[in-house]
This record gives sequence, C-alpha cells and structure tokens, in this order.
Amino acid sequence: MPGEIYFDNNATTRVAPEVFEAMRPYLTELYGNPSSIHRFGSQVGQKIAEARAQVAALIGAADPVEVIFTSCGTEGDNAAIRGVLEARLDKRHIVTTQVEHPAVLGLCQHLEKKGYRVTWLGVNQDGMLDLDELRGALTDDTALVSIMAANNETGVLFPIEKIGVIVKDRKGWARCTSGAALPFRLLLLAGIRNVTGGRARRTWPGLSGWERLRKSLWTILPMIPSGSESCAIVLKSRCFDHAPSPE
Repeated sequence: MPGEIYFDNNATTRVAPEVFEAMRPYLTELYGNPSSIHRFGSQVGQKIAEARAQVAALIGAADPVEVIFTSCGTEGDNAAIRGVLEARLDKRHIVTTQVEHPAVLGLCQHLEKKGYRVTWLGVNQDGMLDLDELRGALTDDTALVSIMAANNETGVLFPIEKIGVIVKDRKGWARCTSGAALPFRLLLLAGIRNVTGGRARRTWPGLSGWERLRKSLWTILPMIPSGSESCAIVLKSRCFDHAPSPE
C-alpha cells in the first residue's frame, strides 16, 4: 500500500516472513492428511503434535492435549461457550460484557432466544468494567462468565486475574478471548478455565485461531505447523516482560 500507513494491526496483521516460510511446505509439498496411517500423512501429524506442544509450553498448559486448533477465533469462542453449557446443563445464566467481540455477542444474543438468561456488564467512560457489578451478577445458576482480555476496538485491558479470582471464589467457570492480548500466564494462574487465541495479531504473527480446552482435538492445515515459529517470535520479543498492567 504505497503512501498509506496501516493502523489496524490489532484487527489483522501481515504474516511474519519467518512464519510464512514455516508454512510454505504445507501449502505446496506436505499436504497429507495428518490423521492417516501412511508416512506421507503421519509426518504432518508429527509436526502438528510439535506445534501443539510448543503452544502448550508457552501458555503453561498442563498437557498439550489441552490445546486444540480451530479455523478462527470465532469458532474457538463458539466451541468454548457451547462446550461449557453442554457440561453444565443444569445452569442457565451467562455473564458477559456489552463490549465483547461480535463472535461472543452474537452467540449470547442467540442463547437468550433459546431461554438462557444473559447479564450484560457495562463499562465506564474509560471502557473499564465495574468488578462489583460482576460480583453482584453471579448466582448459583451462573454457568459461565465470558470476558475478553483486551478490547479489540479500544485496547483497554480488563483485569482478568481479578475476574478469575472472583469467579473461582463462587466456584464458577470463567473463559476468556485473548486474540488482542497475550497475558496468558496471568490467565492460567487466575483459574481461567479456557482461553481463545486469535490469528494474525500483533503478538501472534501468523498463528491461527486456537482454543485451550480439555479433551478436544481439532486440526486445520497448513497454519498449525507455523505455530512453533509464531511461539518462537513471541518468546524472542519477550512480550510477557512488556505487557501493560491490568490495573
């Protein structure tokens, strides 16, 4: 784009050259089915396993099997929310915010029509949540609290660690969309049950949508093998050291 300056990297970012090179063989040569028993496919399956292990190590997952790959963040959000609701059929209340990504807003609006009660938390003039409002919204019927880590429009970081503690104290389930942020170690320490990451973010230069959720194994090629290179770039940039405080 000659003569133009692009300011929307938080929405989507050009794939890093290193990630593209890592993907190239799976776009042209190594196209076998990773679930196949023959060598041509199984060698791809091995690369997926390596990428999954590296992502798991980066975010502090207890086991690589907790990391599954989906085609995008929207699919990950839907899988996470619907999966929790399937596991907690006796509870019919969801807590989220009015400023979530459309993938979450649209699904929660749909679930309201299906009989779920949704509490929509507001934000103040600075775009920040009121944690007392969150505390007051939780009930024994709350199935899930779904709140993004960073707003993709305003850049505001929500206090996910504190949110996790509040929900955990009520023995609830919390999940988080983290496509626009990378404070994963905070999220996991806070007891967040699952985390959805996105592709092509500033801190994820080419890694496709993925979901940290137990007992699920979905795969998509050719982007998954590039996850290892994406993780390496994240570690090299030391984003954990420079992430802004949620305070």
